[in-house]
Amino acid sequence: MTQDPLKAIAFSLHDSLMVLAPPGWTSVELEVVPAASGLKLAGLSTRGDGAKAPRPAPRLGIAKEHEAQRIGEGLDELAHRLSHQGKRWLGGRALCRRGPEHTDLELHDGARVVWLGRLEKAELDQLLITDALLDALWGSERAFDDLQSRLAVGDDPKLLELARYDRQEFVLEWNHAHPDVKRVCAVEHQPAGLSAFWRPGLACDEGFAWALCTHLVVALGARGLVTDGQGARVRLCAVLRPLHG
Repeated sequence: MTQDPLKAIAFSLHDSLMVLAPPGWTSVELEVVPAASGLKLAGLSTRGDGAKAPRPAPRLGIAKEHEAQRIGEGLDELAHRLSHQGKRWLGGRALCRRGPEHTDLELHDGARVVWLGRLEKAELDQLLITDALLDALWGSERAFDDLQSRLAVGDDPKLLELARYDRQEFVLEWNHAHPDVKRVCAVEHQPAGLSAFWRPGLACDEGFAWALCTHLVVALGARGLVTDGQGARVRLCAVLRPLHG
């Protein structure tokens, strides 16, 4: 999405904040402290609609402690790159504020702003974790749970490969070559906020890959979801309904 390494880090930090903060947040304040391995996230507080009465959040299959670690690593890398520009930040307070047209990420040293990165709406709409994605996953979650609870896979189920997942590289690759998968992923239209589906692939935890595929199962009118294969590379497949049923 960008050749700017600082903005690329900001994109990654925003995705992680979308996992950690409750839906509907407008600002997140981070307490960042030095640790033996680099900067570490020590605390997080939110403001906005999501602070007191958050919208329901879907199951993302992402461990929040891992996202907290990624935030620390991202801020550590950001501080390292800024040091080459003569800007010194050793932790303290970081602030992310969302508005209708852009989001600002700020690093503070007391009352002084050491660095400000601005993410425009068009850029935010192409990130991995967005309000649109959270709403889509929440909207299909109950329907999928009902389907999966009644799933009975026979000896020779009819499967549709939705994606392949590499457990060593942590990469999901969509099966956009299949017209039905391409259609429900909206590859041709590329709707804002849903790039997780129309990107050819993405780096993610296996749990998140499963969560994304559950949404496609509902969109396809399939019976459920199974993992096919063992080892490093597996297929995530929708169990299709028989033609007569």
